[in-house]
Amino acid sequence: MIHLDLIGDRKLQRQLNALETRQAKTAVNRAMRESAKRLRPKIAAATPVDTGALRREMLKAPIRVLHRRGQIGVGIHMPTREALGIPPGEKGYYPNSVEYGFVHAKSGKHVPARSYVRRTVDTEAASEHGQIGRDIGREIERRARG
Repeated sequence: MIHLDLIGDRKLQRQLNALETRQAKTAVNRAMRESAKRLRPKIAAATPVDTGALRREMLKAPIRVLHRRGQIGVGIHMPTREALGIPPGEKGYYPNSVEYGFVHAKSGKHVPARSYVRRTVDTEAASEHGQIGRDIGREIERRARG
């Protein structure tokens, strides 16, 4: 699962505190989910292509809003081995292996990481943080109007 966390700025936090807890949570959840929807095709586009299955499945990956220890984040699930057509008994490959690198089961050779997810998230972080803030601000204004 890919995690994107929002650690808010003070002005945004004050505006959120002015709302009821449920309304504030809804505003942040919507903004984070929209962020993940914008990032998912960019991550898929950066995915290394062998058969194309990983890229196709990344576009279908479910998005979940996560709450833990006072932080709100978004999880984009990595495709399962079954979804990628990898036989159950096959060793040495998991979808996350492409991101982090692995040792090939048959040859014993190290396959280096191709960090397509981390690279995409890092590249898009500044613009996404700004967009998340604007999305939350719009939601706050919408709720304040009625």
